[in-house]
Amino acid sequence: MDILYHDLRKIEAFKARELVRAVLTKNNGNVSKTARILGISRNTVRRARDGSLKDLSRRPVNSPKRT
Repeated sequence: MDILYHDLRKIEAFKARELVRAVLTKNNGNVSKTARILGISRNTVRRARDGSLKDLSRRPVNSPKRT
């Protein structure tokens, strides 16, 4: 592959997740093989497979110690 997942992730998260899903489809849903090809963890592949293509906010839902 010419472009790595991590480089694409810095540019656009949506495209990086699409890449993971495309490689996963090409490998008949094999998570381990997809992770090995892209050089990422299996958890990252599962997150891209099961989650949304858009990034979610990292802000906490509540902050109990905040005054």
